[in-house]
Amino acid sequence: MSAYRAFFVLFGAACCLLVGMLVLTPKSSKSSAAVAAAPKAPETGMIGTASAQSEAPLQAPQPVTHSFQPAPESIVLILKKNGAIQMDQARVTLSQLQQKLTTLHAAQPHRPVQLRYETGTPFQSISDVLAACHAAQLTNIAFVDTRPDKGSGQE
Repeated sequence: MSAYRAFFVLFGAACCLLVGMLVLTPKSSKSSAAVAAAPKAPETGMIGTASAQSEAPLQAPQPVTHSFQPAPESIVLILKKNGAIQMDQARVTLSQLQQKLTTLHAAQPHRPVQLRYETGTPFQSISDVLAACHAAQLTNIAFVDTRPDKGSGQE
């Protein structure tokens, strides 16, 4: 077993010697005169950078000005337990609601809708209001929970 060990030690040393010779041998076919005549990079004390004097000064990007457009005010719709619909603090019918929503959509197409409804409101009433919003092509609809907070004591 010691013969195998001696063989592998000698074989490893020979491989290391061979690799070392390959790494240290110059691979360039240029003559030493051509290498000496090559221009040298200016020394800057930093690796991989040229002299800062030869570069153009950096320019910061100029700010782009845009006119500020505030978010459109939400259309607030309130549904009562009895099926009544309120818009802008006034009671409206379903047909009036659809006409007003169509007019509002024409003026501001991306205006959001807040749909608030009381606990116990029939689902058919909610569905009818959603259909009116859809007919007016309003798609940004948020359901707002109007139940009092459990920790507030207003139950």
